[in-house]
Amino acid sequence: KQWYQRRVAITAGIAKLENLESNTELDELYLSHNGISQIENLDSNLDLSTVDLSHNKIEYLDNLSHLASLSELWMNDNSIKSFEELTKIEKLKEIETVYLERNPIYEDTMYRKKIQLYLPNIKQIDATYVRL
Repeated sequence: KQWYQRRVAITAGIAKLENLESNTELDELYLSHNGISQIENLDSNLDLSTVDLSHNKIEYLDNLSHLASLSELWMNDNSIKSFEELTKIEKLKEIETVYLERNPIYEDTMYRKKIQLYLPNIKQIDATYVRL
């Protein structure tokens, strides 16, 4: 496969995730710096290993739990207010890296520890590796 068939990167004021259904072999999705407010319409994109939705308006980690190959989730600079949102991705066995800095939860003094409690197999939080 060519790299451009398996990767989508768009930064152009997108407000909604849509029209990705036919791209079933999509491996990486980069949609940072848009106006996306909810995660949706990824039901057919089961091969996604990297999802970058940073710098959007997302509050909830919905519609990701079916992405069994997801290893990197970039959600920094969004509107995630509760660590409980991590329960929606805690069963993803491949997830190794999450970026959640500059969300409301980032203000918590136990930010890294709480992420580790919800995602015990995480290897990297933001740009820092987790100490074992």
